[in-house]
Amino acid sequence: MTNCPELSTSKATGAESANRTLHPDAAREPLLLKQTLPADWNGLMQLELTGAVAFWTPTGGVPIVLSETVFTNAQLPQTIYLEGDGCGMGEASFAVVGLSDCVTNTPLQIFGANATLAGVAEADEESPGGFIADRTVHTNAPRTMLTLEACGPYGSPGNLILTWDSSVVKIYTAPSGGTALTQFVTPFHGFNGTNLYVEGIAPGTTTLNWPYSAQTNCTDNIQVSVIKVESILPNIGQEVDDGDGNNQTKVFVISVTNTSDVTVTATLNPLMVESALPSGWTINGGQGSGKLQRTCSTDSASKTEFTFTCDGTDSGLKTTIYVYDTQLGLYADEGNAAQDKYGHSWWKFTADSDIEDLVRSLNPDVDDNKYFGVAGWWPNTQHPDAKFDPVHDWCTEAPGEVRFGTRGSGGHTATGFKVWDIGFDDLVGGVTYVHDLETSGQDWTVLWDNCTDEAIIVGNEAGVDTISYHGITSPADLSDWLNAN
Repeated sequence: MTNCPELSTSKATGAESANRTLHPDAAREPLLLKQTLPADWNGLMQLELTGAVAFWTPTGGVPIVLSETVFTNAQLPQTIYLEGDGCGMGEASFAVVGLSDCVTNTPLQIFGANATLAGVAEADEESPGGFIADRTVHTNAPRTMLTLEACGPYGSPGNLILTWDSSVVKIYTAPSGGTALTQFVTPFHGFNGTNLYVEGIAPGTTTLNWPYSAQTNCTDNIQVSVIKVESILPNIGQEVDDGDGNNQTKVFVISVTNTSDVTVTATLNPLMVESALPSGWTINGGQGSGKLQRTCSTDSASKTEFTFTCDGTDSGLKTTIYVYDTQLGLYADEGNAAQDKYGHSWWKFTADSDIEDLVRSLNPDVDDNKYFGVAGWWPNTQHPDAKFDPVHDWCTEAPGEVRFGTRGSGGHTATGFKVWDIGFDDLVGGVTYVHDLETSGQDWTVLWDNCTDEAIIVGNEAGVDTISYHGITSPADLSDWLNAN
C-alpha cells in the first residue's frame, strides 16, 4: 500500500506568489514535492498548476512543461519554484499517475500591484522612468496621470501604500486644483483601482513606490525625473532687455559681421544628454534636429525664435535671436561758394524690418520707419523768426527741423560719403538722438548748429567718429574728410 503524494509550501495556507508579468523581479515561491511512502515504491507522479508557472531553479531558466514531465518517486523529495501567472486563486495538484483518487491539492494565491504613469511603458518604469516638467516654472505643463491597480484573492488582508518624495513631486486626486495628498494608504480588500495626478515641483528624481503590505514581493516602482528647462541661450551675441518683465523670454542680437554661426543650447536641470530624453522633449527652431542644441546662420539678417517643448507642452521659455545688418552712412555735398551753390550734409540709417520693429518695441518714441532712412537738419526758412544774411540772402538762424526721405538730402548729390557697419546699441543711440533732435525745438544756426554739425553728432551717437564740429563746420570739410578716410 502506498500513501498519496504530498506538497509543502512556505506557508500553511498555500503558496503566495507575485504576478510574474507585473513583478518580473519578484522572488519565486518554493514548492516541495515530497516522496510517497514507502520510499522504495517506484511509481510516477505528475504535477498540474493553475495560476502559476514552474521552474527548476530559483532564478533563470525556462518554464517546466508539466504536461510532458513526470517525477519518479526515487527522485523525490525535490523543490521546484513558482511564479504567479494571473491574479487571484490558483491550485497545485500532485497526483500518482494512473490513480485519479490519489492526489494532493494545495491552494495558490497570486497577487499583483500595478502602477502606471501615463506615457511610460511597463518595461521603462524603473529605467529610464518617466519625465515630467517642473510646474513651478513651466506652468503650461499639465499634471501626469498615475493609475494604481491591485489584484489578488478576495478578502485578502493588509494595505496598499503609495510613497513618494514630496520635495520633488506633489500628488493630487484631480488633474487640476485641489489639495496635494500627504499620504495614500488604502485597504487591499475592496480596492478597485484609482487615478491620481503627479505634479513636478522641483528638479530631481524620485521613485513612486506602490507595495502591498502583506506580500513583500508584490510591489511596483516607477522612477520619475522632474525636469526644469533652466535656459535657452546662444553661444555668442548681446542680450537685450526686451522690457516685458518676464525672465523666461530673452532677446539676443548678433551682427552679420560675425563669421561663425550661432549655436543655441537648452540647459536642463538635472543635466541630461540628448539620448536620455524621451520623444516630445526637444528644443524647437533654427537649423538642425537636435533635442538640446540648434544653430542659426549669421550670413544674412534674420529673426529666429527658439522654444522648448516638454512632452508636447510648451515650456514657456523663448529666446529670440536677431541677426542684424545695420549701417550708418554720412554724406556731404561740398557746394560751390563762387556760384552761390550751397552745400549740405545728411545721414542715412539702414536696418532690416525685424530690427526696426525691435528698436521701436524698445523705444516707443521711435514710432516711425522714417528714422531708418535718409534724414538731414535744415532751417525752417518760412518761420517768422528766421534770420538772413543781408548781403547774400542766405539763412543764418532759424528754428531747426529734421527732414526725412528725399527732403533730408534736399536734392543734393554727395561729393563725399562713407558707410559704416554699426552695432545694435549704436543704431538705437543714433535713431533715438534723431528723434530727440526732431522734437527738441532747437534752432539751426549757420555758425553753431548747422547741417554738418548735426550730421557729425549723429555719427558720434551711432559710434562713428569723424571730424570735430566747431562752428562753421562746412559740408566741404566733411566731404573732404569722408573722401580721405
